[in-house]
Amino acid sequence: MDKIERPVLYGSGVGGTLSGQHDQEDPLDDGISNPKRNSEVHLESRKSPKATPAYLGDVNRSNAVPTAEITQMPAKINTAGFFVAKITFSESVTGFTSSDLSISGGFSGTFFAVANSGRRIFQVDIFAFANSNVTLTVKANSAIGSDGSTTGPAQAVSATAIWDATAPTVDIGVPTKISSTADFTATFTFSEAVTGFIKGDIMVTGGTAGAFAGSDGDTEYTLGITPNSGSNVTVEVGANSVSDGINMGPSTAVSATATWGAAPPTVAITGVPPRINSTTAAFPVTFTFSESVTNFVTGDVTVTGGTKSNFSGNGATYTLDVTPAGGSDVTVTVAEDAATGSDGSTTGPASAVSATATWDAAPTVNITGVPARINSTAAFTATFTFSESVMDFVTGDVTVTGGAKSNFTGSGSSYSLEVTPAGGSDVTVTVAANAATDGLNTGPASAVSAIATWDAVAPTVDITGVPARINSTTAFPVTFTFSESVT
Repeated sequence: MDKIERPVLYGSGVGGTLSGQHDQEDPLDDGISNPKRNSEVHLESRKSPKATPAYLGDVNRSNAVPTAEITQMPAKINTAGFFVAKITFSESVTGFTSSDLSISGGFSGTFFAVANSGRRIFQVDIFAFANSNVTLTVKANSAIGSDGSTTGPAQAVSATAIWDATAPTVDIGVPTKISSTADFTATFTFSEAVTGFIKGDIMVTGGTAGAFAGSDGDTEYTLGITPNSGSNVTVEVGANSVSDGINMGPSTAVSATATWGAAPPTVAITGVPPRINSTTAAFPVTFTFSESVTNFVTGDVTVTGGTKSNFSGNGATYTLDVTPAGGSDVTVTVAEDAATGSDGSTTGPASAVSATATWDAAPTVNITGVPARINSTAAFTATFTFSESVMDFVTGDVTVTGGAKSNFTGSGSSYSLEVTPAGGSDVTVTVAANAATDGLNTGPASAVSAIATWDAVAPTVDITGVPARINSTTAFPVTFTFSESVT
């Protein structure tokens, strides 16, 4: 068999030295010595030093600075004592010592380069103080790269272990009372983000657990629950069901109960007038429950804008006299859970119930459209604008002296009337007192009028101050006196 000669490598170029003969299958193994950063070594193949070379390529050497990463550091700590941190460089380094580390919240212990890491990985034992975060910092330019001159990392590198000795807590939200087998949703609100919380950590008695929602890292989770008829439903989260990354919680089991009971009694309030005024006397208020109740007393009713008296009743019906204070609305309120239902345990109403009598003053009126002066019998339109919508205001409620009225129209709060002056006299338009009603009060409280003054005489003028004769250019004042005010 012929002998097959395998080519060997010889080096040339200014970027480094290729020493000895090297197998072409692994030309870049370890034959390049003393390479310079940001330069290259030119590789050639030939069977002998004098043979014609074949170009194989260049080996580049960059001048990147070594970088550092803190690769082992607990995210949280909850006890004082030692833990291990590790720093990993992007290449072998020298000159890196424990003095190149800065530690707050603790102090360093043993420091060493990890075996078989080529001085790329270093380990330091850190003692953590109680109740304090621990921050480890690798100082900038604290290590020398493998080229013997470049330093790194370019900037300080830090990592922090957060002190957290508080176990997560949980608040369970369920209805206070239930009266049917309709599904309800239980909510689980943790004091912080947690992991490991699953449906199996929840125990339900008196009902059936349904759909569970929420995922690791959430603070709120939900569970659908179907109650058993006639049973209280208790929802419990077991102790140490979840983790915040270092602490388990809750420290003890937590539970909440939805109590089964018949539908709560409801109440209707009647007898409170929709509006009241200064003449309104005391009015009786009736409270009618949906069933016979007990424990309903005068203290369960609050009255604002008035006073209460003469509370009485039993079973499903009760009454109370209310006297308005005057000048303000009167509100009558039955408190939530004021009465106990016929089952002896269920209370109602489920929420407070109120009725309000609105304070309502008498309507007022403003008359517009009546000119201040007139000098002809041409008709004009008077407008009557009330302070609120009124009823029962008719043409007979308006009197006109010195003229005639016609074409009365309007509704609500606005009405109009056509007035034709008789001529030669003033025209007065008057709305009578208590001419209209808002449904409770009549108004205006007193008659309201507007007057158009008759003025058919043209103004005259008297000129004085003009001398009978003049013989110079001296100015003189002239006075014009009208028989009445003019514009």
